[in-house]
Amino acid sequence: MAAAATSRTPAAAARGADPLGPAPSGPDGAGGGERPARGPLPPPWALDVAIALLAGAFAVLVTTAVADRDPGERPLDAFAYVAIAGAAALLLGRRRWPFGVLGATFAIELVYVARGYPGGPGPCVAALIALATAAARIPPRNALWLGGGLLAVELTAVLTLGGRDLLSGPVAAAAGWVAIGTLAGVALRSQRESVAAVAARAREAERTRAEEARRQVGEERLRIARELHDVLAHSLAMIHVQASTGAHVVARRPEQAEQVLSAIKQASGEALADLRTTVGVLRAGAEQEPEPAGPQPSLARVEELADGARRAGAEVSVDVTGERRRLPVPVDVAGYRIVQEALTNVVRHAAATRVRVALAYEPDAVALVIDDDGRGAAAGTGDGAGGGGHGLAGMRERAALLGGSVEAGPRPGGGFRVRARLPAVTA
Repeated sequence: MAAAATSRTPAAAARGADPLGPAPSGPDGAGGGERPARGPLPPPWALDVAIALLAGAFAVLVTTAVADRDPGERPLDAFAYVAIAGAAALLLGRRRWPFGVLGATFAIELVYVARGYPGGPGPCVAALIALATAAARIPPRNALWLGGGLLAVELTAVLTLGGRDLLSGPVAAAAGWVAIGTLAGVALRSQRESVAAVAARAREAERTRAEEARRQVGEERLRIARELHDVLAHSLAMIHVQASTGAHVVARRPEQAEQVLSAIKQASGEALADLRTTVGVLRAGAEQEPEPAGPQPSLARVEELADGARRAGAEVSVDVTGERRRLPVPVDVAGYRIVQEALTNVVRHAAATRVRVALAYEPDAVALVIDDDGRGAAAGTGDGAGGGGHGLAGMRERAALLGGSVEAGPRPGGGFRVRARLPAVTA
């Protein structure tokens, strides 16, 4: 029996776990690895032997006591004790052959009844255990049908072969042990399915937690990439343009070289300050508020962005309509980054001479429009059409997170337009 029990897969062990004893653990049972360690459990064969011995001993002792009180019954003989012991011994095979053991023990019980032995438990103790084991292996409705059939056969045998009256004690005992065995098997199956359902829910919850953790990690990586892109791309683009200009003027107009180098120094300083601020936010814990390393991104600093684009050679105008007011920080930062990215694209790709930044404070939103007279998206603006960058995609992601929107495309008559609308109140 031990070899038979250990040769099954964990799934088979789960289906065939002993309903009258602890569920197998370790590699032989479905519960292995899902329960905290509670010490080594006895092997299945040891439990089978213990159940068989206890069932046999109980049946022999109680049946002998009943026979001594009712001398009118057929006295117990060697055949009776062999029948009781044989039925108990058959329980050793109930794990592997539950229905075969049930049939054998029930047959012994019928023979015991037909021979007129005393009305003690006799072989019905083993038959009851075998019935509970078999009933726990099948659906409850089938188990009830099985119990009903056995009950009909048992009552027929007691009434006809045993010569008992319908209202006698043996008839009630026969009905009792069949009912108890059937209901015990149904209850044990229900309990086992409940435990399996709890384990399945725990596994699903663990899987969901793992997926949520992976999703959060992915979102955090995307946020970090977006922040670093916004911080570095703008300043590096300005530095690149200024350095390119310096390479042309240093030989022809040395007096302008100092101005170009000063612009590069200012742009690099701003980039370092923004980078320190971003890294400080990323390093701070969930409950730790980082100290700002410089001015924070805000639409109030749009003129500074325009100055950077002007130093790169573009003519930038800024128009503000509506009453300036304090915006929620996520909206303020997103608006600043959208303007920053749009101006970066103008400087890097558009070859524009004039740029107009329009900022409108509406009652429930803030609207941004950045127009230029350059060559538009043909050279690639980060929308996948040309340069393959991530600028416009990052704008749209920022706006979408706040419930806003970003539209970008060519203007009628030439140039390019970026239009954004962000809600002034965030959830």
